[in-house]
Amino acid sequence: MGKQYTAEELTERWEAVREIENLMGRRAFYTMLGENDKVWNEYWCSQALEPSLGVNEGYYRGCEALEQYYGALHDYITLQTELAQKAYPDALGSRDPEEIYNVGNLVCPSISTPLIELAEDGQTAKGLWYVRGVDLGFGPSGPESWHFMGRLAADFIMEDGAWKIWHLLYAEDLRSPTGRSWSTPAEEMPTDPRFAALAEFRFPAPNVPQPLHELYHDRRPLKPFPRLPEPYTTFAETFSYGI
Repeated sequence: MGKQYTAEELTERWEAVREIENLMGRRAFYTMLGENDKVWNEYWCSQALEPSLGVNEGYYRGCEALEQYYGALHDYITLQTELAQKAYPDALGSRDPEEIYNVGNLVCPSISTPLIELAEDGQTAKGLWYVRGVDLGFGPSGPESWHFMGRLAADFIMEDGAWKIWHLLYAEDLRSPTGRSWSTPAEEMPTDPRFAALAEFRFPAPNVPQPLHELYHDRRPLKPFPRLPEPYTTFAETFSYGI
């Protein structure tokens, strides 16, 4: 039988879980608005040992790698905005670039099925979510529309009185152009010369390259994924969804 909590402790734990849910919701809205710098500056820890972001291809491990990743997201959206302004001068040519930053983009990472467990000492927590959404914006072929599905697993840590992301793993199951079958590889679309520079843009590769998850195909092997969140006692006993 687990630890017995007082009514006050139960209230504090319920409030902690609610704050973690709100943190992940605010992160989703910032992503929708293209404000990835706020995700990095406001919601990631800065003092805990080696925070990490995991994607299908590996981990961005450590603050420097994470800052480079989020900086590249900002640079990519800035380039999209610049190219869109040149491509559509009648609508955007006279507008200030900062005013139209992220124009034409709509990333909707709808998260659901939250499973959150808090450590007994209330200093760390972990959670799982499923993600599905659409990604509308400009790519090398011009205006593009994709749908995506995947899973989020996260470790959180209390830092300076607020919950922060410590490790985040996004295992993407599906990314496919809308209107096409998602069960077969997407055909390469022709490049629009107005947006060709996007094809040359390079995001930093994970500094810990490691195949973590495959996009869906009809012969994809079943690989273990992080367990459902399990209660643990203290910070020292945590097991991590990141490195």
